[in-house]
Amino acid sequence: MIIIWGSRLYGKTDEVPGLLHVATKFGHLWYLPLIPMGSFVVFDAVKEGWQGVPIGLSFKSMLLGWLRVGTVVAGTILMLVALANQRQDPEAARLMYAGIPLLILFSVVQFLPGLRRASYERAKSLLDQIGASDQARTLVDLHYGMISESQAKARFMDAERAALAQAEAEIAERKAAFERAAFRQDPPDPRGR
Repeated sequence: MIIIWGSRLYGKTDEVPGLLHVATKFGHLWYLPLIPMGSFVVFDAVKEGWQGVPIGLSFKSMLLGWLRVGTVVAGTILMLVALANQRQDPEAARLMYAGIPLLILFSVVQFLPGLRRASYERAKSLLDQIGASDQARTLVDLHYGMISESQAKARFMDAERAALAQAEAEIAERKAAFERAAFRQDPPDPRGR
């Protein structure tokens, strides 16, 4: 028998589409999430794998991770048992009727916007928790319609100007330090060396 175990992310929630979401890393056995190992703000712009910042355990993400997988597994098992025993036991059809609501519950949990999407306040709170940049805050403000596209562009241009000014100041400081060091004369060695 092959045993598949490891860790992966489950319980995707508090999503800001195209930017970030919250997910919990679980230790899994046969891809069934068992042991929560920590929650992360995961950035959606990563091409391969995932990149995120730990935020401690998110109860909502943890619960959704278990609930999504649990409803699918339980609903599928009940329906398969009902189908397998239907000829021998006409009452087995009741198991199928029990499995259908579980699969419907999965659909609700998986696709209900209130469970899936982050509110503006929650998105700002997540940005505060991870110490996000002003650019990330601008993208969230733009996504939720708190600022216009032209206001976002102005913010980005201001941030670029500030970064350029800071870089120029650092270069000037290093140049001055180099010039001071190049023209500094060391006192003569008393031993004549």
